[in-house]
Amino acid sequence: MITLKLKLKNSPSVSDYCKNYSFLYRKLYANFELSKDENFKKDLQTKYNLDSWFYESCCTEVKTKLAQEETHQKKQAAQIQSLEKELKETKAEGRKGKRKTFRLHRKLAYLQSRQGKSITFGGLTTLRRISFLSNAPAKNQSEITELQKKYQAQRVLPIYSIGEAPQRSNRKFGFDLENQKIIFKPDKETKYNLSFYASKQQQKVLNLLQSRLGELPISVRLSEQFVWITYDEEKLAGYEFKIHEFKKEARNLEKNDKEGRKALFQQYKNEQKGRKLANKKENRYLAVDLNPEHVGFSIVEKQSHESLRVLHKGVLDCSNLNTRMGLSSTDPIQVGQNHKRRFEFCELWKYLFGLAQHYKVAYFVGEDLEFKTENDPSKSAKANRKTRNLWHRELTQKLIQKYCNTLGIENVSVIAAYSSFVGNIQHEDFDPISASLEIARRGIVKYTKGSSIFPPLHSQDVDTMYRLGLDVPRDSVGSWKKAFGHFAASGLRYRRAFDKTKVLDNYLFSHKSGIKLYTIV
Repeated sequence: MITLKLKLKNSPSVSDYCKNYSFLYRKLYANFELSKDENFKKDLQTKYNLDSWFYESCCTEVKTKLAQEETHQKKQAAQIQSLEKELKETKAEGRKGKRKTFRLHRKLAYLQSRQGKSITFGGLTTLRRISFLSNAPAKNQSEITELQKKYQAQRVLPIYSIGEAPQRSNRKFGFDLENQKIIFKPDKETKYNLSFYASKQQQKVLNLLQSRLGELPISVRLSEQFVWITYDEEKLAGYEFKIHEFKKEARNLEKNDKEGRKALFQQYKNEQKGRKLANKKENRYLAVDLNPEHVGFSIVEKQSHESLRVLHKGVLDCSNLNTRMGLSSTDPIQVGQNHKRRFEFCELWKYLFGLAQHYKVAYFVGEDLEFKTENDPSKSAKANRKTRNLWHRELTQKLIQKYCNTLGIENVSVIAAYSSFVGNIQHEDFDPISASLEIARRGIVKYTKGSSIFPPLHSQDVDTMYRLGLDVPRDSVGSWKKAFGHFAASGLRYRRAFDKTKVLDNYLFSHKSGIKLYTIV
């Protein structure tokens, strides 16, 4: 799902609707177990003057928020458990770990204080500041007044209406997106004509949405300043799984006919895959190896079971975006660098999927990017900062999914274990490029019956290991895992160095870019 945030040209008088919707949201959040009770539902609709559609839309929002909070609480509990374990280990170090013990105690106390606590509508930081200043109200009255206004404003949520395809995409909003206008219809007697600003890129999407009204749902949020338009990019591009047609046809099958349902589902999946692969090369893959400093990529063509031909390969150097400035997180210069880094990551994925389009790639192969909640104590603070704070994992996942859905490219996730080691042994390119070639191979064989994530260990691979300095009996190198264990125990380097003499280098899109592009020649 993609959301376009658009600034309104005229400020509508919808504050009462937004306030009532916010009251309804908070009431449902505190009593969601009663949301299906008819008396409870009617009372809230009457009290806040909102019809059943706004009620159902609000229930959907609250349900999503509660699921997010539950996930957050579980992660917090796992983090507390990890910190308690780390604290015991640090205490055993005695005086050496005194400062670290203090930091862990402080972090643990904060997390424990937040366990089981509900979210603060309006902002916890703002509320705490108001409470602190209230100790001397006469002295801080002007600041308290400003913060109270800010707190009250932050408690007001945009009113939300779920999209519905049969009702011209949304029953509470009319659309004239080509002319940058929408009509808000809270009830039969009331209409608000609204106009908004849109960039050229946003207008292209809006024109497409206008041409598909009644075919796909468009959800809308509205405040006094902005309108948010949410749509399914996969449906807009015409690559979605036709779930309604599948369900309609499945109703004609007998209830116990599991095999028939399974065959029908596969038929619809194949039909969806056929639409995605139209105008693409079915045997072409874009594979990416991700790390905070360099992004290695390769476009390959499958020739046989594990044989591939490299069409294009290179590396994107992001190291200039990770400079430690030693500034506060609220400092304007630091905030500017953070915004710059996010923008550059968006440009990075725009470039890579532009290449995918040029080469008519059918599959994107990437690593599974799931991390543990705690920092890795075996890594330095610098390494943990890069992998956890600077990598923009969630943004990366969203951008990959967005481009795959929009372009009809199949997204294949593979296990990344030992991919760098295997790639560097089998290929002679720079480390992230070699790893991307191994990831490409894993993507090719992923759905092949009986295949392994590891390639066969050939004698030439063992010869390469010995050339890199391995000094153990040859018969002890029986598998890739054992070989990696020998390298780790011996402290040997296996990662290929970067040879600038074999690449063409350029900035990505502009000389102002913080990313350097190196293409292998």
